[in-house]
Amino acid sequence: MTERQLVVFSLAEAFCALDLASVREILPTAELSAPPGMPELLAGFLNLGGTAVPVLRLGRLFQLPVKEIGLYEHLILLRARRPLALLVDRVDEVRTCSEDALRPVGEKSSFNDCAQSQLTHKDRTIHVLALERLLLKEEDARLSELRDLEQTRLRALAGP
Repeated sequence: MTERQLVVFSLAEAFCALDLASVREILPTAELSAPPGMPELLAGFLNLGGTAVPVLRLGRLFQLPVKEIGLYEHLILLRARRPLALLVDRVDEVRTCSEDALRPVGEKSSFNDCAQSQLTHKDRTIHVLALERLLLKEEDARLSELRDLEQTRLRALAGP
């Protein structure tokens, strides 16, 4: 029986998870730079040792109401081809489950088919997300452009 380790987190009233292998680090809320004209999906940029890391408001991706970033939200720093973090309400746990416990989710049941399966635990449904399908190609390209602009700004602030 194959087992998976999942990072379980909450967004408003929903519970979601990502494979632990796709998570680099869990961080407390940090100060983010927020250049004008950012898309609503982007919470801002985290300066991580001189690297501009875009922080996505994952709740906005699922059309949940926008709320102010507070002291107790978490940032999930991802292992992606480019630096990327997700802003979530709270990381709850790392849960090990068997592949048999995961129920497939039908096509077209989530935006860009980003929910790949579901797990039921303690009377709650946990949506297991596919990292590579969180963003559309166009969104990923725009995010890359914005990140490059922020990275240039960070270099300029560092001086010669």
